[in-house]
Amino acid sequence: MIMGPQNRNGRGGGKDDFGWKTDGWVRWLEGLRGNYERRMQTMCHIFEGGKQLVKTGRRRSMTDEWSVVDTVSMFDFTWPQGGMFMWVKLNFETHPLWEKTNPEKLGRGLWIHLTTPKYLVLVAPGTLFAPTDSIREEKSFAYFRICFAAVDEPELAPMSHRFVEGCKSFWAKKSLDDIDDDMAEDVEQRLLSLHMC
Repeated sequence: MIMGPQNRNGRGGGKDDFGWKTDGWVRWLEGLRGNYERRMQTMCHIFEGGKQLVKTGRRRSMTDEWSVVDTVSMFDFTWPQGGMFMWVKLNFETHPLWEKTNPEKLGRGLWIHLTTPKYLVLVAPGTLFAPTDSIREEKSFAYFRICFAAVDEPELAPMSHRFVEGCKSFWAKKSLDDIDDDMAEDVEQRLLSLHMC
């Protein structure tokens, strides 16, 4: 609660041009909460429906050929209880390159892949938020933080679908040769020019 005198010479908010006052500020916060809730629901429903990758293949037995259908979990997340961010845990151990590539390269590779013109999704890598060096080195590569408040509402669903499609296409990669350090430097320079935190 805000204590103290209300500004009588303020501009905006009320019909009498005296400003928002405390009740106006509370109404604004309630509206903001509803807006964030809608956005979070939109993003989470799309992510929930797209986090599994369906893999198919053929197998031969002595007498017949048959199909195999399997699902792979590319990522998981917990529905936020508040705020404007969602944390996504990438299940890189299900990626075909898990045994052949170091995990940090997979995390960095997906981050770069999502910023390419086909997807244009900017996520914050978990390495930015690791509280200790050991967590940064051992686990942070597998997490992305995504802000659903920073995207215009009409663009939120398409962006969420692009994230899912970007993950699916990344899980189809047989090599990371097309993702190099020059691409990473380009993404980092674009980020620095945005002055994001």
